[in-house]
Amino acid sequence: VDVVPAEDEVLEISINLDRGTNTTILTDIQFGTNGTDADFNYTGGTGADSVTFTNTNAVSGDAVFVLGNGANSLEVSSTTTFDADVTVTGGKANDTIDFNNSIVSGLLSATLGNGTNSLNSGGTIAGGLTYSGGANGDTITLTNGEDLAGDVSISTGAGIDVVTISGTTNVAVTSLTVDLGVDSAGDTLTYDAVFDALITILNQGSGDTVTSVP
Repeated sequence: VDVVPAEDEVLEISINLDRGTNTTILTDIQFGTNGTDADFNYTGGTGADSVTFTNTNAVSGDAVFVLGNGANSLEVSSTTTFDADVTVTGGKANDTIDFNNSIVSGLLSATLGNGTNSLNSGGTIAGGLTYSGGANGDTITLTNGEDLAGDVSISTGAGIDVVTISGTTNVAVTSLTVDLGVDSAGDTLTYDAVFDALITILNQGSGDTVTSVP
């Protein structure tokens, strides 16, 4: 898809798939221009869904991914840019989200449900991050360093969870809140970056380990 709308157009691209095992590969897509009301909407079904962005992609406007209840994956290449908010919703099974070194100018919001989930990001998240896990173990790995900004809120839910924030540089977040969940599982939070903002850790139990490596 390579679409450039006229100045007064509203462009919306929607992909709506059924309940089978679905694979979607987006390569060199560019649509909308910065500041337009262009939107990207993906809806999967009850089966396993795989969504992959390869090569160079530019998405203007809000991007919404509803992955459904299967074992899903969303992989975004390092040369993909989103100029607004990105929302990812998973389902009951395992969800794997990789944003590599991509650029999200707005808020990245991930709600991944009760499976064994993971979120990896080594790119720019300029508008903040909201993560919500479920009943099983979650692994959140942020190697963004100085490219992580805004309000960051991570709620892992139950299960054995591992949260790692690295970068060994000053992180320009407005606030960082990590909720390790109300359970007896041993959670791990490790950060080696330098935060100038308030850090709030909720529901840290006796079996949880929190490590700061300056």
